[in-house]
Amino acid sequence: MAHTDRYAFDPAPRLAEDTGLSYTTIYCLLHGIHSPSYYTAIKITEALERATKRRFDPREIMSICERFPTPVVCDFMKMGPCEYINTDPMVSVVELSERKTH
Repeated sequence: MAHTDRYAFDPAPRLAEDTGLSYTTIYCLLHGIHSPSYYTAIKITEALERATKRRFDPREIMSICERFPTPVVCDFMKMGPCEYINTDPMVSVVELSERKTH
């Protein structure tokens, strides 16, 4: 969510407002306290679609096995080099994540 203007700062109250879900539900999801229901996953997907004006597959946003179809969120959001992860334009986000795993 750091890759969106709407949810980069203090995402829980904004996402709760945009989805119609309770703040507690959103807080628990964002902190890994519980997993979303299908209904909740769709509501969050729709809110992110409205905020970014893009269509999403819910599997790009939430995962039960911590793997995503597009492994690097910067690539999925089509942002180019990511200011949240990488400040060196000569090093790709993929290279950085590979360095962290070795």
